[in-house]
Amino acid sequence: MSPRRKVRIGDVFEVRYDGLYAYMQYMGKPKWLNFDAFRLLRGGFTEPVDIATLSSAATRYFFTSIASILLEDQRCSIVGNFSTEGIAIFPFRQLSLNGWVGVGQTGHAFLGRLEDKPKLALLPIVELVPIDSIIDRLKSDWKPSDSIETLSDLMRKWRRPTLVTVFVEFASATERSSAKAALELANLRVVEPAASSEFKPELQIHAQISKSGDVMRQIDETEALITKIIKPYAGNITGHEMSAEPDAS
Repeated sequence: MSPRRKVRIGDVFEVRYDGLYAYMQYMGKPKWLNFDAFRLLRGGFTEPVDIATLSSAATRYFFTSIASILLEDQRCSIVGNFSTEGIAIFPFRQLSLNGWVGVGQTGHAFLGRLEDKPKLALLPIVELVPIDSIIDRLKSDWKPSDSIETLSDLMRKWRRPTLVTVFVEFASATERSSAKAALELANLRVVEPAASSEFKPELQIHAQISKSGDVMRQIDETEALITKIIKPYAGNITGHEMSAEPDAS
């Protein structure tokens, strides 16, 4: 395999997802940003698009990532290059505890909250956006103005874990199917991941955690219940993951 060449300003990255194609252009790494800057061109193409067509495409929005990490993923590759002359990189905004901070060539400026500032809400965000998030945003037609919550807003919504996911593997799909039925009879929420030749048949069991109780004790009790149910089917717990769901308020 030939060594990957150095990424150059103007390089066009093709992202392949769900049989579709999307394109973004590398804009370099300005000194006032911590990450590589990209501009998203378009997504949702059913077949590859030539560079000549993309060179006249409008910018949907700017975002930041790390070019070298994106290229480690098989879903992403450089397919061409065209000039970025005349395309100005917008100022960005960065999340802070009680508001947003503008980031640009001239320095930083406190912007505050953005609920009543629609123009500022359109500014791109300084954040590390991995390939999975790029694809999720393409699918949902996300735009920067969809993310205006401050850090304190997020902290109030995600105070502590409220959901535990327990991962269980089985020797065969038949045993997994029988265990799934037994787990559901116990009113547990069960997800069956897509089959893979690389891994043993697996189930994911989701259980709610009370915010007012002892989190670790509840997880231990949940795993003990699951262990009891899957034992006749030779199931094996391989791990668990804690996450949070937003407050209803």
